[in-house]
Amino acid sequence: MFSCKAIKLKTSNSCSAIEDKFVTKNGNNTTYINELQYHCVRSAMLSKKVLYDKFGKWNYGVFPDSSRHPVLFWEQIQIFENDTTKYTIATYGKEEYNYMYTSFLVLDKEGNDVLTDPIQLSRFKSRLGNLIKSDNKKNRAFFEVYWKSIDPEIWEYIQNQESEKPKN
Repeated sequence: MFSCKAIKLKTSNSCSAIEDKFVTKNGNNTTYINELQYHCVRSAMLSKKVLYDKFGKWNYGVFPDSSRHPVLFWEQIQIFENDTTKYTIATYGKEEYNYMYTSFLVLDKEGNDVLTDPIQLSRFKSRLGNLIKSDNKKNRAFFEVYWKSIDPEIWEYIQNQESEKPKN
């Protein structure tokens, strides 16, 4: 079971990462995993989209408690071009009235939280932030794969809405 605690920011002008804790619960066990949240985004799904655009489809997803959207996991991906180390990266996001963020969690091959190390935290803040900043907004392939996998009825609804738009 997953739940997510987040802090509300008074301003979101900056595109820097906010460090928070992602809370996972399994029975009586509670685990806190470092989470990089970006509040300067247009979609809570942006972390999912940028990893899909860079690495292809995720390996699996887990639905947090009462969430319509899963935490998506990319396993054993080489995130840094000059470093062959592979990581598992989980993506999440939250979108509510007047509040939104997209986020990343990073695990090593043993499942340990990589972001506890200040050097790694700095590296991942930079790399993941650059992926967000360089997002190709016109590339919409992720959304079709995502919605067809997660909720095909929503994808059908989106397609119907698109077909009803007036052509210019």
